Amino acid sequence: RNAQHSLVQTAKTESVGLLAAGVAHEIRNPLARIQLGLQALQRHEVIQDHEKLEKSVNAIKVACDKADQVVGELMKIAAETRPEIQALDIHSAVEEALLVMQEMIESQHIEVDFEPQETLPAARYGSNELRQALVNVLLNAVQAMPEGGLLTVHTRLQTLDEVPTETGGRSGNVPRRGDEMVAVDIEDSGPGLPEDKLLTAFDAFYTTKPTGVATGLGLTIAKKIIELQGGIIMLANRENGGARATILIPKAGGFRTTV
Repeated sequence: RNAQHSLVQTAKTESVGLLAAGVAHEIRNPLARIQLGLQALQRHEVIQDHEKLEKSVNAIKVACDKADQVVGELMKIAAETRPEIQALDIHSAVEEALLVMQEMIESQHIEVDFEPQETLPAARYGSNELRQALVNVLLNAVQAMPEGGLLTVHTRLQTLDEVPTETGGRSGNVPRRGDEMVAVDIEDSGPGLPEDKLLTAFDAFYTTKPTGVATGLGLTIAKKIIELQGGIIMLANRENGGARATILIPKAGGFRTTV
């Protein structure tokens, strides 16, 4: 028992250390940009040059917004607010999330293939929270295809054969073997993930994107939102290239939705 407790405490310490390092890195970058902008403003020639002044002020604003974004996303991770549960049409939630992402999808010349199962039980979840999780996962897929590609979204019903060991099971809502779940598969045609990174991809501040493109918190937030009400999210590489995120949401008993 003592050895197990020691291992748990060590894991917690390592997690806190990684989180602290990530926070320091993500906040230090915008702070450095703010400092450079202020140093530029201290030079009188910048103040006298309207174009240079506007550029410095805009750089400071962008850096402040970036720091605020990181803090805001960390607060989402820390929050334990339970969403209002309802019978949710998963197809509507997916369509709303795709609509949020539409501009970015079109700008990157990404083709979307949405294949909903014709008759599917409603999901048991809060609509706003699930849409946020879907947007975060879609964003991760879209960012994996900066030069264009194919984004495929499937919905289906799945019976749990086994519960992944890494499932968080927050707030006592732990999925069990035999549970029927509404599934959403989100696939991209990007490069995929290194096999040893498939689990750590959910860690806070993990990202394969260049600095400034992503905070590395999107999948962390999505995982928390999904697990808070007994859902599951898993990542895998596709055999023909690219990655697949599978989201499993508990079925709402007695309700059915159609396309």
